[in-house]
Amino acid sequence: SKKSIEYQDQLSAVRTQESTVEKLRHQHSEANDALNKVQGNFYQAGADISRIEQTIKHQQDTRERQQSSLQQIQQGLEETLHHAEEDRSTLTSSQQQLAELEPKADTLQHELALTEERLFDAEEQLNDWQEQWQELQQRITDPTRQSQVEKTRMEQIELQLNQQQHRLDRLNRDAENLSTSQFVDDVQSIELQLAKTQEAYQLAEARLEAITAELQQQQQLLQLQHAELDTQRSRQQSQQGRLASLETLQQAGLDKENKSRQTWLETHGLDQHPRLAEQLDVESGWELAIETVLGGELDAVCVESLGVIDGDELPDSGISLLTPSPQPLSLIGRGAKDNAQLPPLALRERGLGGEGFSPLTTKVKSPTTAHNWLHNIYCANSLPEALQQRNQLDTGESLITPEGIWIGNNWIRVPRNSDKQGSVLQRQKEIQQLRDQQHTLAQAVETLETSTANLREAIRTLDTQRQQTQQEVNHLHRDESGLKSKLDSLQQRIDQLSKRQQQIKADQEEVELQSETLREEYEQATEQRNIALALLETLTEERDQLALEKDERHHAQDNARSQVSEYREQLHGLKLEIETHRNQQENSRRQLERVSSRLELLEQQRDELLEQMAEEDDPQALLEAELEQALENRAEIELLLNEARHQVQQFDHDIRTQDGVRLEAEQQADTFRDQQEQLKLDWQAVQVRLQTLTEQFDQTEFERESLLKDRDEDETPPQIRQRLHTLRSSIQRLGAINLAAIDEFQEQSERKNWLDEQNDDLVEALETLETAIRKIDRETRSRFKETFDHVNSRLGAMFPRLFGGGECYLEMTGDDLLTTGIAIMARPPGKRISSIHLMSGGEKALTAVALVFAIFELNPAPFCMLDEVDAPLDEANVGRFCDLVQHMSERVQFIFITHNKRTMELADNLIGVTMREPGVSRLVAVDVAEAVQLANIDE
Repeated sequence: SKKSIEYQDQLSAVRTQESTVEKLRHQHSEANDALNKVQGNFYQAGADISRIEQTIKHQQDTRERQQSSLQQIQQGLEETLHHAEEDRSTLTSSQQQLAELEPKADTLQHELALTEERLFDAEEQLNDWQEQWQELQQRITDPTRQSQVEKTRMEQIELQLNQQQHRLDRLNRDAENLSTSQFVDDVQSIELQLAKTQEAYQLAEARLEAITAELQQQQQLLQLQHAELDTQRSRQQSQQGRLASLETLQQAGLDKENKSRQTWLETHGLDQHPRLAEQLDVESGWELAIETVLGGELDAVCVESLGVIDGDELPDSGISLLTPSPQPLSLIGRGAKDNAQLPPLALRERGLGGEGFSPLTTKVKSPTTAHNWLHNIYCANSLPEALQQRNQLDTGESLITPEGIWIGNNWIRVPRNSDKQGSVLQRQKEIQQLRDQQHTLAQAVETLETSTANLREAIRTLDTQRQQTQQEVNHLHRDESGLKSKLDSLQQRIDQLSKRQQQIKADQEEVELQSETLREEYEQATEQRNIALALLETLTEERDQLALEKDERHHAQDNARSQVSEYREQLHGLKLEIETHRNQQENSRRQLERVSSRLELLEQQRDELLEQMAEEDDPQALLEAELEQALENRAEIELLLNEARHQVQQFDHDIRTQDGVRLEAEQQADTFRDQQEQLKLDWQAVQVRLQTLTEQFDQTEFERESLLKDRDEDETPPQIRQRLHTLRSSIQRLGAINLAAIDEFQEQSERKNWLDEQNDDLVEALETLETAIRKIDRETRSRFKETFDHVNSRLGAMFPRLFGGGECYLEMTGDDLLTTGIAIMARPPGKRISSIHLMSGGEKALTAVALVFAIFELNPAPFCMLDEVDAPLDEANVGRFCDLVQHMSERVQFIFITHNKRTMELADNLIGVTMREPGVSRLVAVDVAEAVQLANIDE
């Protein structure tokens, strides 16, 4: 096609342009390589110039350093020659001094040897004397030590004898002063007081238990009455709500909310007068019948007289007024039927005298003239009976059933609505019943409140009695504890006195025996001391003789030692001087050798440096000529470099220009290609559309030829398209039709039902859970209150027993039993009530023990283990703790760990832990009862 040919031509132009660009890029690459080569030569020329300049600079620096070095070498030669002359002079002087000092040193060495021999002989003689002296001193030491030991022993024995005598005198005085008769009398007196106190304590404790039991009973009764009072109040509130609702409905039913009517009644002072419905007392079951007959007259206002109104002052809305007068006066403004007086009916003559056909007036009691509206109306117990007797009625007579069905001779009326809630009379009756019940409930509530107040007063009285009795018990308990303590003290005192008498007797015998033994030892020590003193006197004479020889031998030794020391010092001084001169001589020789070597080295360095300086004069000119040549080469290379750069830039410009032409050709070729592809797609779409329309037409079962024949030849394609557009618009107005909507609706309906069931199950589960939570909360509150009261009661009894008085109780910190905390308030004897945090450590420990035992008695176990509970307690508190454990051990077995002897005395069985070997423990068990029996047998 034409588009394809144009696309091929444009594509050929693109290929030609790409070939041109590729040739330019190749030429650009060659030019770029030439540029790089020239640029490398330029950089190399610059590097050569820098190298030559650095070499010239290096040679200049080297020449300066050589000049400086030559000056330093010349100065070093002069200094070295001067040092060599000084060293030669020093060497000559040292040689002369050594020639004079060496003969003197030999003479002193000979004299020193002779003097050292004399010193050796003197030291040998002194050592012999020293050995004799030490032997004698050793011989003197033994009797001296023996005499001192025996003297000290004698003094010690004398001191012990005096102490034994003093001890014996003291024991005799103690034996005379010891007497137990007075303590025995005191024990008998205290035992009598203790028996009386224990008897009074038991009686008071029994009274306390009785009062406590009665108090708990009264508290339980008070709780029951509180519950009953809450129930009655709840019923009263419920009935008050019901009564208020009924009264509201009744006011609406009696038209008391009609503002114009109420205004007229207020104007004439009749707004507080009762309505007819409020004055009727109807027999139960006949309310609907009476309401059917009276109808709208139930809201009639009952007044004393009709003189309160004037004919010109009648209200706009309907109203009825009734008086207690026997005349049937009524003012009716609602078009009610005529209520004329009907003649009496001879019931028995016409067969209506049965028990079920009494006048309707017998079913109503009222102080008003409402009976006038009920005359000649008789009661029938059921509709069949009324229908059966209907023909017996005269004119103006009628029958009515309890359901309100009203039957006359030739008519029947059925009430529109028999709903009891809409019945004014039944509602009035219920209101009256509720008022009566309210009165009864008010009396019951008042009675319960009075009874509750009486119970509270009785509980306060009992609590006061309990506190007084508790104080009495505490006082008696303290008295009992005090008497027991005194009795124990006296008994211990008597036992101590008896043991003391026995101990004194044994001590007297022991003192006499020890005194006799000490006297014998004193005589032996005196004899041994006398022997040692005699021997010591003989040895002392020998020691004095040796002491005279000591001075002579020490003097000879000191003289010889002084001469040896003098000769040694002189010889040492000469040797030092000789050694100094020898070292000086040797140093001078070595210094001369070093100076000679340095002179040779400096001369050699000077010659080499002069030769090197002479050789370096010619290369300096060569380097400067080489530098000039290098600068000229770099200028030539720089011209070539600029030319190469210009050529590369020209190639870059040509490539960019040809690339732009190529891109335009490619874009135009892409445009031709896109147009060609779009034409292909349009042709394929037309083919697919034609095939689709053919298939759709085949499905319509129409024949193409017949349709073409039936087509209006005058109808143009625009008209056909307009008609097609109209049909499509009609279809679109129908909206989207989802063929799967029915199935989806069914599926969603089933899912909704399933979700509703799940929601119902969830709501039911939540209600069950909330019910369970409320039940648990209710039971938790009840059990917590019961447990709290029990523990508080036991704590109040435990605390005085441990403290010997005082009081303690638990206090809730909040109103909600589920979230409240508990504070322990305690008052030890003689202190104010305070929190446990303000108490001392021992008081806290005792209070904690009381609380633990109170909780333990709530649900006691067979065993109770106490781990060093008495550790922070003093002796008095340990005694009270032991008394409480002793009291509770009648019901509970105790296992306690303790280090307190007083607590150990309570135990029936003792188990101790010993460690006979390091790291190995062993249990030792003791049955206290068996141990006591064995002790009694041994006695």
